[in-house]
Amino acid sequence: MSSAVVHFRKSPGDVVDLIFDFTDLLASAEELSGTPTVTKSVLSGTETSALSLDGACTLVTGNKKCQQQVSAGTAGTIIQLRVAATTDTGSPAAHVYERDFVVKVDQL
Repeated sequence: MSSAVVHFRKSPGDVVDLIFDFTDLLASAEELSGTPTVTKSVLSGTETSALSLDGACTLVTGNKKCQQQVSAGTAGTIIQLRVAATTDTGSPAAHVYERDFVVKVDQL
């Protein structure tokens, strides 16, 4: 599945909420539903202190976006987060969207 890459930057000591926006993919009355899943993989560098996904990814902003808190990480690493989200409507079944987002951990 093709996906757009959005870059986020954080320092190893930051605890931040990342917002993943699916608005442009959804029909006007369509919303995300359930709990989106987030998986991570290292694209570059070596994690000595792993980027942590803190808690579940939660729906925000009219259920068109989801929010994932992240913390830790090793400076100089690039991490891919794959977010899979299901919608509440679709024909003949609900839609599932999977997108990749990239986090660069640097000492800012």
